[in-house]
Amino acid sequence: MLQPNTIEPYIGYVLMAGLGVVMLFVALAVRRSLVRNTHDFIIADRKIGLGFGVGSVIAVWTWAMAVMMSSAQAYTWGLSGLFWFTVPNSGSWFPTATRSPTLSVRGSRTARRW
Repeated sequence: MLQPNTIEPYIGYVLMAGLGVVMLFVALAVRRSLVRNTHDFIIADRKIGLGFGVGSVIAVWTWAMAVMMSSAQAYTWGLSGLFWFTVPNSGSWFPTATRSPTLSVRGSRTARRW
């Protein structure tokens, strides 16, 4: 049986506003230290390769969906939402992490041929 919500709504608003302020300061710090012009901001001065760019987009989309699913499950079912996030994602992360050194060496040899 579901328990009634005991957290006041204003706590959610305060947390969201606080997170927004923190992220604003992070963005300002990054802009001040790393970005010199629009070219740096939009295309990172062309220093990021295709593989890294594609991999980062896939990672962001995958983790965004995993976080949304885990929070929805945690809201519906409680603490088990944590397991909805950690078990499938660590299960997919572990084989990739153990194979990445091998794939990196093979990929660098293949890239030299191109």
